[in-house]
Order: sequence, then C-alpha cells, then structure tokens
Amino acid sequence: MTRTRTFMVLGTLLGVVAIFVGCRKEQSAMPIPPEPDPESPVVFEPSQLPYPTLSAYRFFQGELRELEPVAGVLPYDVITPLFSDHAKKQRSIWMRSGGQASYAGDHQVLDFPDGTVLIKNFYYDHVQPSDARRIVETRLLYRINGGWHFAEYVWNAEQTEAHLDMGGSVTPIS
Repeated sequence: MTRTRTFMVLGTLLGVVAIFVGCRKEQSAMPIPPEPDPESPVVFEPSQLPYPTLSAYRFFQGELRELEPVAGVLPYDVITPLFSDHAKKQRSIWMRSGGQASYAGDHQVLDFPDGTVLIKNFYYDHVQPSDARRIVETRLLYRINGGWHFAEYVWNAEQTEAHLDMGGSVTPIS
C-alpha cells in the first residue's frame, strides 16, 4: 500500500471515530499519574485516565504551548478536514512501543491496539491584540479494552497548561 493511500485510510478512520465517538465521563478526583515507561516519555496508565492535565501525558517536549511532539508521537493530517469555526488543527497519534494498526482492506476501519491515543489540538493564529497563536483546546481519543474513550482539555489564558473539562468551554477570539 502506498504512503498516500495509508494516510487516506488513516484520515478516513479518524473521521469515522470523530463522528461516532462522543463519550462523556463524570469528573471525579484524579490520582497523580505514574512515572513514564523507561522506553517511552509518554505516560499512559489506563486505570488512571483521563489525567487532570494535558501535561501529565507527556506527549510534548519543551514548553507545552509549542506542541512539539516527543519521540513516538507522530503528526498526521487528513485530506478532508471538517470545518471548525476557522480553527486550525494539529493532529498526532501515539501507540505503545511496538504497537501497530492492522489494515483489513479497502473500506474497512483500521484496527488500532489498546493504548492508542489520537491527539487533536485546536488553535488560531494571529489572535489580537498580540498577533499570537492561541491554543483553545486539545481533544484525546484513547483506546482501552477494545473501546474508544474521549477527554477534552481546555487551555489556560497563559498557554502553559490545559485542564480536563468535559463540559466544554467558550473562548472569545479576535
């Protein structure tokens, strides 16, 4: 299968997952995440998900606002993105070391292993008055026990952290 076709299949899968997955989970006191696996900088402990902050997963290195993926977090794009009020999107995927998706055939959904996380950051460029980038939210889809789960993180005004907020938010943008 060509690389272009692989990205088309992945894009189709992500669109299907985004449309059909809309889980909501009541918030409760969240435990502190464990230390990362020595083979991966990402922290992913299914019994403790979702974490209270985006930084707890360690998907990004350096300043969180830069959204610079760590090793193993792979950026991707889709051919036909959905409209999101002119927001731009940065998409990434992470799987445990050695994990891989299975291709069953054309017009079939890719089968991702447990521990897969799809990451989508929504942001705007040239936000006034400082003409800066403003990240609004980050959405995660993660696979546990054969099912997909959802977590939404809303970014603070300082752009230093995103906090779990399953209720959504409104952020004025100019």
